[in-house]
Amino acid sequence: EEKRRTSAQKALEIWAPLATIFGLYDFRNELEDRAFSILDPEGYNQIKEMVEKELKELTPLVQKAKKDIEDLLKDHGVNVTITSRVKHLYGVMRKMPRYQEMGGHLFDLVGIRIITEEIEECYLVLDLLRKHFGSELSLDDYIAHPKPNGYQSIHAVFKIDSHQVEAQIRTKSMHEQA
Repeated sequence: EEKRRTSAQKALEIWAPLATIFGLYDFRNELEDRAFSILDPEGYNQIKEMVEKELKELTPLVQKAKKDIEDLLKDHGVNVTITSRVKHLYGVMRKMPRYQEMGGHLFDLVGIRIITEEIEECYLVLDLLRKHFGSELSLDDYIAHPKPNGYQSIHAVFKIDSHQVEAQIRTKSMHEQA
């Protein structure tokens, strides 16, 4: 058991950061989740149950929101690619303090990614989302203010059918860099 815990700790401290450096994000997420399940099985199971419960409600909502956004942007002549992603369990655990600050809602558990061609379109998309869903509950503009590692994207949390859903808006080149 001690060997498993030592290996799990190494995975978090050494292998996951290396995977990030090499752009192996899915592999990093898998390493972090498995290490989390070994180092804190109770916390892991608690978050897993919470995420599964939220996903039952959020998955149909996100599918509908994606369709609404596609239609909205198509009607305004904005050509985009829209995908969604689910945050991995270790990522949820790391953000628990922020979730608690925001009322305990897992606002970015499921994110909608909107990929545009040009930077100007990112801001047009944000404006159209505001008009459609109302003002965002939270906004981080990493295009105007990139993170120290160069990451660029607009992250906006909107209230959709009483749930908080994060939209990540970026250009194709920003997405490839992320």
